[in-house]
Amino acid sequence: MRYKVVYVKLTAMHLDDATVLDRSANLTLADYFANSQFGMDDEICEHVCLPCHAGLYGDCVNASHGQGVSVGRDGVKLSGFGKVDQDATVSFWADYEQKDSTIALRLHINLIQQVCDLSPEQVQKLKAASKGVVSRRVRAGSEQLLKFMVESELIPPPKEKLIVRPFKNQIVVNGAAELGKELVYLRARFKIAPADDPLWTGVLASMLTADQLKSLRDYYAKRNSQFLRTAIEIAVAELDQVVIYNGDQRQRISKQSFDDLSDQVNDSKPASVSQAQELTRPYFMNLDHLVDVLDKDQFSRLQSSRDRPTSRVSWTQR
Repeated sequence: MRYKVVYVKLTAMHLDDATVLDRSANLTLADYFANSQFGMDDEICEHVCLPCHAGLYGDCVNASHGQGVSVGRDGVKLSGFGKVDQDATVSFWADYEQKDSTIALRLHINLIQQVCDLSPEQVQKLKAASKGVVSRRVRAGSEQLLKFMVESELIPPPKEKLIVRPFKNQIVVNGAAELGKELVYLRARFKIAPADDPLWTGVLASMLTADQLKSLRDYYAKRNSQFLRTAIEIAVAELDQVVIYNGDQRQRISKQSFDDLSDQVNDSKPASVSQAQELTRPYFMNLDHLVDVLDKDQFSRLQSSRDRPTSRVSWTQR
């Protein structure tokens, strides 16, 4: 299949770009962001679609089948999918979420067992509780997904009022693809991962001792600190491509940026490298802290690279 994004305008953050991308070239707007200095953050992810990616208030069309999406102030609207089996579509997502969340919590229990020296009884209780957490996630996500299908006009409104029970964790839907007759794949994920879900953290708070919880939080703080270090290494390496470090500049910038940002690390965040990059991106966009480290030519070249106009249309060559 060939998919094209047709003149997509981005208005998230300070981005303003119009992009035409050929899906058969195995490059999407997500790849465009992933390989740019801005990355692919949640603010943008919540307003894109698949198999092509459309920015805020943009349009995306499947050139082969006439399927597409429009994103405006009234939300996402899907078109061209024809009759959709809502039960099969929701079940397809629910089966994946069930398996993925189950494995994620099983891995988390294995980690907790190593870090906190759990008793056999605690392990069994956590395994039993994890099943309930997964079940509630799947139920809540299924309700939210069905609501999205109605609001996006993928399916007609039901005769009876939809029931969507309150749930602290919300799903983000940012993709749609036809899998077969009346079956649509909706790429949806919860904003909060299984191990960080309030349901699961509540279970841990009730089942672990105070010393065990402290050990777990200390472990997470160290892990999250490493996420920050990795994000800084990436940013420092990207900066090197422009300014071409000499002497101990790389080490000085790495140390200074970690010292400046480390006070924002705790046992709950950043919980991934991408979350850590939400800290490093604005930090490295501000040039003030580089004035005393870079020489005149390096700083001038860096400023010029930031001031360069963005292209109105981008493409890839094969």
